[in-house]
Amino acid sequence: MNGKIYVIQVVSSGPTGFPDDEVVQIGITAVDMAHSDVESAYLSTILSDPDGLSEEKKDYIHACSSLSDDDLRRGVPLDEVCKEVKSLLFGSDVTSFNISNTFTKYLINEPWDLTHEVTIMPSVESRLPSDIYSIDASKEKRSIIDAYDRIFPDDPNGIGNAETALDLAIRTSYILLFLRSHGRY
Repeated sequence: MNGKIYVIQVVSSGPTGFPDDEVVQIGITAVDMAHSDVESAYLSTILSDPDGLSEEKKDYIHACSSLSDDDLRRGVPLDEVCKEVKSLLFGSDVTSFNISNTFTKYLINEPWDLTHEVTIMPSVESRLPSDIYSIDASKEKRSIIDAYDRIFPDDPNGIGNAETALDLAIRTSYILLFLRSHGRY
């Protein structure tokens, strides 16, 4: 494969998935496999009323991201984000660090329903040695950061400490390219 793969990461309101939890932020990169290039393609925070969320959901969001309550209040309506994401991804190859978490729990369900819209490639983490990632999907953010830091200890890609869904997608993209360069993806 030498085409483009879109890498998608989400921040959700909890670890369980649809219908109990929802996506509150989505970040997407475009990885040009032929040229080993990563491009930011999409980032959106979904409009939410933090006052209507349980303390447990707010705590989960804050533990998994740098999103503030104001970020959620200033977000984009869900239907608009879904429409933009579907338009961007239609007919494309996609992946994420953990397919089960990102797609099975969220993006193949309503309102996203990317079924028949995209081709889902293997998880990036599935190609890593098992000591690099956690099978606990609620620790996905930490697994992405740990795997990236282990592979790129000096952060040559300049991501720093940023933790948006897009930053997680960027880290996952560079891990993907590293795996590709070693014949593992």
